[in-house]
Amino acid sequence: NSTKINPPTWIKGKWKLNTNDYNQYYTFTNDDIIRHSLGQTTNIKPIADLGAYSQTSSDTEFSFTFHQLNTSQTYQFKKVTSSKILFDHGMGGNEYDMWSELLKQ
Repeated sequence: NSTKINPPTWIKGKWKLNTNDYNQYYTFTNDDIIRHSLGQTTNIKPIADLGAYSQTSSDTEFSFTFHQLNTSQTYQFKKVTSSKILFDHGMGGNEYDMWSELLKQ
């Protein structure tokens, strides 16, 4: 299956971390998630194509999990408004006060 990644419509586009400390952002397309951080770009699709990926989504939340060796790392996104989402940096948990804001670009 070449479309293992299916971000929901509400999250598609470019989202930038709402801080001046990092030039970090995510781009969600129809079949990929692209992470830009510290001058490096990482496409998630190749990992998903290897079968080391899973996702869940709803009208207000989207999460994806990398499965590598004996560990997993989950990234969660929660819609606040059409131009702001919360992001957990792969730390896990539901302590929203510890999450960062991403703003639609």
